[in-house]
Amino acid sequence: MDMKILSAVLWEFCKVVRNLSSNINGLNLIVPNLKKLMKCPMFLEVDTGKLTIADIFTCSQQLFLKFHQAVKQNLPKANKVEAEAYGEIYFMAWINSNSSIREVIEEQKTFNVQQSYN
Repeated sequence: MDMKILSAVLWEFCKVVRNLSSNINGLNLIVPNLKKLMKCPMFLEVDTGKLTIADIFTCSQQLFLKFHQAVKQNLPKANKVEAEAYGEIYFMAWINSNSSIREVIEEQKTFNVQQSYN
């Protein structure tokens, strides 16, 4: 499957779901599959793939903590491409999120996790 197309479709889907009043419930439905995509190097190589992951997991503190937990589990087994992609996702999430989500990201000592991997 073409990851550029998949990531673009997923990105559009997430933009629609995010605007619904019950957006978190809708996004919670795709989180398990998104966690699988977080281990797919082909998806992580695509900018829209990384942006989709960053956008979904910054919709709420609960979703970010799920993402952070998944990264902590994946990071010890990740190759260099995956580890770098996770770093880019964290940065995209931090730079594009509101102040309350930024605070959550910073509280998780996200950047320390990444530095310890290098």
